[in-house]
Amino acid sequence: MNRSIIIALSLFFLAGGQLLAQEPRVTDRLFAEMDINKNGSIDTDEYASRKRRGMPEFSFADANGDGALTADELHLVLQTLRRKRQGRSGGEPPRFEHFDQDGNGMIDLDEFTEVRGNRIRQRAEQGRPMKGLEHMMEFGDLDRDGNGTIDAGEFSAARAHHRDRQRH
Repeated sequence: MNRSIIIALSLFFLAGGQLLAQEPRVTDRLFAEMDINKNGSIDTDEYASRKRRGMPEFSFADANGDGALTADELHLVLQTLRRKRQGRSGGEPPRFEHFDQDGNGMIDLDEFTEVRGNRIRQRAEQGRPMKGLEHMMEFGDLDRDGNGTIDAGEFSAARAHHRDRQRH
């Protein structure tokens, strides 16, 4: 399959299907500009030398903490910046798709733990500790049928229950 089609589809699914038609071109162009050594990833030096005003620190952009920024991670940064400009804080809880890292339609304990840990770490590094950590749901709270995975239905039901509990 054509590389640009694969990138566009990946970005579409990462954005929960809400990708604007122009974003893959913008992301690809910016990624190519920032990837100075053309190795397919952006390191901290490349990011710092090409960082645009308003972009977060590298540690926030590097969602998986591996020291290299991928095109997908850059897209998520741009999406977050766009949301902030549109008046949304970006502090909303992650969607099911954020946790389902392998895209198999289920969240296992490893995925859940990694995504939640990264989110807590990133917000702490930004000086924005997460509110209500003491009320944070555990994996077992979401895995209602106890089968060791969380499907989209369990995730939605648990989030709705958690939101209701927070309001009271």
